[in-house]
Amino acid sequence: MAIRRRAEEEEFVAEGDGRPWLPTVAGALGERGFTAINVHHALRQVDADYRSRSLRGKIVVTLLPGAGNVTSINARAIGEGANLRVGFASPGRRLIARFRDGLAASLRSTGG
Repeated sequence: MAIRRRAEEEEFVAEGDGRPWLPTVAGALGERGFTAINVHHALRQVDADYRSRSLRGKIVVTLLPGAGNVTSINARAIGEGANLRVGFASPGRRLIARFRDGLAASLRSTGG
């Protein structure tokens, strides 16, 4: 069975300094099934692995200071998935979507 591997990247913008976002990002990844979550405070970066029957890969989320009081959240994922299971969706895009959905749910639950 053929395996597709491709890096994908997506960027979000959030209000506030990036450091308070690190635990929120790590929590969102954990809630969505990511494992081996590493928070690198000096780099303002969180990385994690994901593994399921049809999808596996790694995501790296970097928080970059923006103009004014905003933070850019850059998510980069490299995913692998069997072509029969993946269909037309990129494995990397699926990993980023899992993170994005987890982040949105985390913000809704905290009122942020």
